Amino acid sequence: MRLYAPDMDEFLGWMDSEGIRYAVLRNAPAFVKGWPARGGKDDVDMLVDDGALDRIGAKYGRYGKNAGVKCDLYDLSGSPAGAYQGLPYYPPKLANLLLDERERHEGGFWVPTPLPYLLGLIFHIAYHKAERSKIDRLDPAASQGSKYVPELRDLMARTGEDFPLTLTAFHERLKQAGMAVPYRQLAAILVNDFSRHVKSRFLAEVGNEPAGEMNLFVIRSVAAGKGQAQSLIEALARDYEILADKPIPWLTRLKTNNRIRGGKWKRGGPPVHAVVVFDRHPLPATGEEATPHPFVFNGRQFLKKRLRDAFSKVTGLHTKHNPLHSTDNEAEALGHLNLYFTPEEREALYQRLEAIRAEMT
Repeated sequence: MRLYAPDMDEFLGWMDSEGIRYAVLRNAPAFVKGWPARGGKDDVDMLVDDGALDRIGAKYGRYGKNAGVKCDLYDLSGSPAGAYQGLPYYPPKLANLLLDERERHEGGFWVPTPLPYLLGLIFHIAYHKAERSKIDRLDPAASQGSKYVPELRDLMARTGEDFPLTLTAFHERLKQAGMAVPYRQLAAILVNDFSRHVKSRFLAEVGNEPAGEMNLFVIRSVAAGKGQAQSLIEALARDYEILADKPIPWLTRLKTNNRIRGGKWKRGGPPVHAVVVFDRHPLPATGEEATPHPFVFNGRQFLKKRLRDAFSKVTGLHTKHNPLHSTDNEAEALGHLNLYFTPEEREALYQRLEAIRAEMT
């Protein structure tokens, strides 16, 4: 929920009087010096109890943007009003810790105690912001320009934690605590990122951790026009397990053709059929083909060239008339599934992936 609080101290005092637990999630040292300006772009992020947002909205939801401080409020279980991309902002274990273990900050407002605060902050940096946080994926020295560094260093000193200031180290620390990003939440984050043309190497690697690899192919109109769409699906089935295949209605094409990354539709035409595949035994992406495609982790993806050549031979068309396109990796596929599959279809895919991976492990 986003609201605008005319008086932050009054707003937080009212929540205390109502018995509503809340915690300011980050930037506490800055807020001691003063709350963000009314009508400004800076905000205050807070976690609140389940069931609190209706009461909060009834009292403060009437204020417009220029009337108060921008506040983004999330609740424990991710209700429709308190969710992030339709899901809880934090995994349950972390969310409950942040509200169960809190303390009064010197500024008079509630914050999580130092260790939960630190875990919540690195979760936000790693998964919600990733490289945009200016925390480097691997190099602590390259992270020093991030605005988050002073608060991270202070929290690490207070908790005795000692891990590198890198996205990868944050991810490993959260895995150790059982608080790493859940698969469905990662999918929701990636949908949001790809809709804004944000591509993260770090999140691609997080998405590559589960066993096997899911990916998404789209068959293009030139293949359908030449009667080769089904032949291409059958060819994919020889190398992959097909999880779903679905014709793309013309209205969906109209709405989504400019939203799939890497698709150049001038030759070959736009997507007309979506195919979700799974590879139980991915191959390392190496050699000359891999060099210009650093986000491709599974070398089997390069079978596209073989399929394109076969299509050209059958149809007599130039190889530039590309009959199919694919996402680079599982993270990119997760970010694009919403273009062609309903929430119910995606949930069924996630459940099938869970079942397959349970068998594998």
